[in-house]
Amino acid sequence: MDKKEREKLKKKISMCEKLGAKIFQQVVFSVEKIKFKIIKRLFPNYLKRYDNFCDDCRDEELKNAKTEEERKKIIDKYKFNKMIMRKEFHREQNVNYHMNMEKPTEIIKYLKWNKDIHQQGLQKNAVVAPILALIVILGGNVVLPLLIMEILDTIINLECINIQNYNLYRIEIMKEQLEKRETRNMERHIEKYQKADDLIARAVEKNIDVPNIDYIISNAKDLEELKQLRELILQRSTVIAQEKKSAKRPTNKERLRNLRLLRIFFNQMNNPEEDHIVKKIGGKK
Repeated sequence: MDKKEREKLKKKISMCEKLGAKIFQQVVFSVEKIKFKIIKRLFPNYLKRYDNFCDDCRDEELKNAKTEEERKKIIDKYKFNKMIMRKEFHREQNVNYHMNMEKPTEIIKYLKWNKDIHQQGLQKNAVVAPILALIVILGGNVVLPLLIMEILDTIINLECINIQNYNLYRIEIMKEQLEKRETRNMERHIEKYQKADDLIARAVEKNIDVPNIDYIISNAKDLEELKQLRELILQRSTVIAQEKKSAKRPTNKERLRNLRLLRIFFNQMNNPEEDHIVKKIGGKK
């Protein structure tokens, strides 16, 4: 990447920060930890219900599929959604906010995927919010709470898109180094776990659903595949355990700081001159 392109990206990153990317990302991290704790405690069958929801959506879409290629795309989409949900649930982390250091560029597709979801949400806001505002103007104050919720949803969608752009620009600056790192990691991984990868891929390809461990084992061709699969599972379990152990839990002081930063951001929407307060509380801009 040449110097001119790098400077353009830095300016874009700076603009995202001014629009609240850093502040909202810290808020997202705090909410993320609470979200998974609540889901696991109050909804122990959450993954099963999510799978059932995906199955219903998949089967409905398959009814309208006209070619085998369309069927495969639909099936693969819902397999992907289920695997992502399992990954988030067990790690207690949203995939689009945490980089996998073994595959650092993998996060790009998740950032774009999440950005697309919020852009679709924004399109809905652009239709619904004006309709609700018109009803309120005409005297239908009963929908005022809905209008307020729609405005808040619009702000959240805008900020989430801003955060995804912020992270995409930051990754773009480091992309060459990240790709080199990923290549080295993949070479080491293939050397150790090629047969295990082949076994898993074979099981996933054969099954309309996400295969369980018993189904994967039943598709093994030889003992070497099973041996590598066991080593891979142990390795991934160790990595996840270490990540959870090293994950920093926000203190009450940090939570209060995030709330203060969020309040300052909303104040800035009305008074941009208060930008110096962010520097004072949050460090470098």
